[in-house]
Amino acid sequence: MYKRVVIKLGTSVLTGGTPSLDHPHMVELVRQCADLHKRGKDVIVCTSGAIAV
Repeated sequence: MYKRVVIKLGTSVLTGGTPSLDHPHMVELVRQCADLHKRGKDVIVCTSGAIAV
């Protein structure tokens, strides 16, 4: 299968619609990325860099 996974996270995923980071959601995203990495996948995470207002 694929060795590399690219994950694009938008502002709404990072903030949950609030003006700050959704920390519990971020912890879960990092856990899932770490799991993929442990299974031998290269994980690339990118964000738009947009500022949530």
